[in-house]
Amino acid sequence: MKISINSVKAQLFRQEESLLIRKWLTSCVQYIYDLALMAQRAFDAQGMTDFVARSNQVLTKLTKR
Repeated sequence: MKISINSVKAQLFRQEESLLIRKWLTSCVQYIYDLALMAQRAFDAQGMTDFVARSNQVLTKLTKR
């Protein structure tokens, strides 16, 4: 089996793209979960800080698309 540098690059690119998609989906799920929690109770200071940071990440990505 012959392996070319281009096929290795293509495989690495697909893996990196897949990882980015998984991270994006994880962020979206966490954001939705946070919103559901906020509907039930208030966050403590650290929870609110984390929520705002995740919200900024999600909204920034959405505006770039």
